[in-house]
Amino acid sequence: MVTVTSNYLKEGEKWLKENVIPAMNEMAGEDGGCAEGFSYANWGVERPLSLYLLAWRSATGEDLFPKCTFMRQAPLWNIYGRKPDGRQCRSEDCPSTHRWGQDAKSIFAICAAAYKDPHAQWAHDQIGSKYPQGAT
Repeated sequence: MVTVTSNYLKEGEKWLKENVIPAMNEMAGEDGGCAEGFSYANWGVERPLSLYLLAWRSATGEDLFPKCTFMRQAPLWNIYGRKPDGRQCRSEDCPSTHRWGQDAKSIFAICAAAYKDPHAQWAHDQIGSKYPQGAT
């Protein structure tokens, strides 16, 4: 079992350090933006990557959050894209009714802790604890 886990970690390390983090930083390391738009970025990129970085830190003890500038900037990008009424600005095919949900809440919590980011903490605190009825 140790050999299998070790092999997965070696493959995962190369994939994460040489491909994923550099690609995400190249795409949006300065501003956290994502070509997928707000709704897809939350569940398709930001949440899986933040969870993977947490898992990596737990499994290896190595903290890769400082190397991932994309995740450092993602909460601020989401804040800039939020209208005063709480809806996200329309981008790509993200519907104009899209609001932050529990997926974004988890991303903001992870980023607030990993980067000691007060903006991420503020965004986290704007989202209720329950799934809203009729959420999109």
